[in-house]
Amino acid sequence: MTIALLPLVLIALAAVSGLLGRHIHFVPLPLLQVLIGAVVGLSGISALQMTLDPELFLLLFVPPLLFSDGWGLPKREAFQLRTRILLHAFVLVLVNVLLIGYFFHWLRPEIPLWAAFALGSILSPTDAVAVSAIANRIRIPRTLWHILRGEALLNDASGLVALKFSLLASVSAFSFFTATTNVLVVATAGAAIGIAIAYIYGHIRTKLSEPDGSTTVPLILLLVLLPFGAYLAAETVHASGIIAAVAAGITMTYVDPKHDDNAALRLQTENFFGLFSYVLNGVIFLLLGLQLPRVIDNGVIAADARGQTPVDLLVIVLSVTAVVMGIRFFWGWGEAAIAHTIRNVTSPPSVREAPMPGFRVLAAHTVAGIRGAVTLAAAISLPINIARNNAFAARDELILIAAGVIVLTLLIAAIFLPFLLRDIPADEENALKRERAGAVVKASEAAINAISTESSLKQSDGTTSKAVGQIANAAIDVVTQEYRERIDAEKPKSAKPNVQGENHELTKEARRVAVRAEREELHRLHASGEINEETLRLLLKPLDLIEESLRQT
Repeated sequence: MTIALLPLVLIALAAVSGLLGRHIHFVPLPLLQVLIGAVVGLSGISALQMTLDPELFLLLFVPPLLFSDGWGLPKREAFQLRTRILLHAFVLVLVNVLLIGYFFHWLRPEIPLWAAFALGSILSPTDAVAVSAIANRIRIPRTLWHILRGEALLNDASGLVALKFSLLASVSAFSFFTATTNVLVVATAGAAIGIAIAYIYGHIRTKLSEPDGSTTVPLILLLVLLPFGAYLAAETVHASGIIAAVAAGITMTYVDPKHDDNAALRLQTENFFGLFSYVLNGVIFLLLGLQLPRVIDNGVIAADARGQTPVDLLVIVLSVTAVVMGIRFFWGWGEAAIAHTIRNVTSPPSVREAPMPGFRVLAAHTVAGIRGAVTLAAAISLPINIARNNAFAARDELILIAAGVIVLTLLIAAIFLPFLLRDIPADEENALKRERAGAVVKASEAAINAISTESSLKQSDGTTSKAVGQIANAAIDVVTQEYRERIDAEKPKSAKPNVQGENHELTKEARRVAVRAEREELHRLHASGEINEETLRLLLKPLDLIEESLRQT
């Protein structure tokens, strides 16, 4: 009963915190969930004082979160910004591991260097979901937002892989060459497994999906298991389960069926994963708050045994947070300075160069590097025992520091990010609107062409009399007019026709032909890079709603 009570309470608290968050605007939702969890944790309810198994925690929370983030990553923008994202996701992670590790080892010389590097690995991943929750009332410049999403996805994987090898260094001699080779091998193998499993699911879905929706629920259940299956399959052969989950999520964009008529499956999948991600993110921040009183108590007890005071611990947490943010600030400045220098050298003198980013932009980039769900998952996943069943003495302190950095970065972002982003121009907004309007026009034109050339519209009894032909033409004219109105307005708009009686079925068939043609055109635009995933999903959803309503009427 106790084991069943905890997830039920956490789901209930996630719902309550979401409702409260709509009215408590000055506190971002992740921070509110941490506070609620801490209050519940202090209540002393025994059912909520469970010790979480690290491996189980890592398995249950990290793969689905990374899978969902990988699926939703805007691939076109990620490719355009690939150099900056890869530098953030891999090189910056290595810099964090080394600098934070050596700094913490300098602060606490009695803690082994591998444990200090483990802390650096834990604190490397950033959390774009927390940034979105904090800045939901402020437009984030799209370039910054795409970089944050891309690095948050990839540095989750690279940070957790770095953690794995930091912990391995506790039981064997560390070799940089060997570690680098192993990272490449396990990363490549993990990516290959994730891609293969995603393609297998895509094949199964194509073969088994039915337009009437009869196979929707089983296929969604298989999809829910996909990130866990990718993770476990990779870990079984000693590859990276984390990278397998990320690769599977990214691959889903390309294996997702583009030409089937199963609108119900697409709609329910999107709705389910939106709910699933919301619950997982809420539960993980609630768990942070729930564990916070115990983490603080254990950290204080461990520090007291070493002759340290709570003030000493607070100084360590503040110092590590300052180093984390300092590294990110100087990384952003250095990256911008190098790019600015390259432009000055490579551009002709007649071209006026853009100035270096101002302090507010660099500060916003720094503050947006919030640590969140994956950092907590990595910290709690630290083993209780290390080599030869020796207790991991520094575990409680590392978890306390990680929790402190998460809370402090959330607080700093909640206070300063809205101010820093205020009045900063949101780049690409007009271009995105033009992209969506252009996609609507092209999709509508494709629909008009499809229904204009469709010769199969007939009554259900198969007759093709002159009267039926006139009715079919009337139905085509009704639907065509709707699409012409959409083109004129340059935005999706559906006017309900006043069609009754004999030509109702013909109008429905004309709509089906038009919707399929629109979907084909949108996927063509996406494949050619003319629109991104965000625009594609935005414009596909109303088509699926229309198609599903046609099926049910």
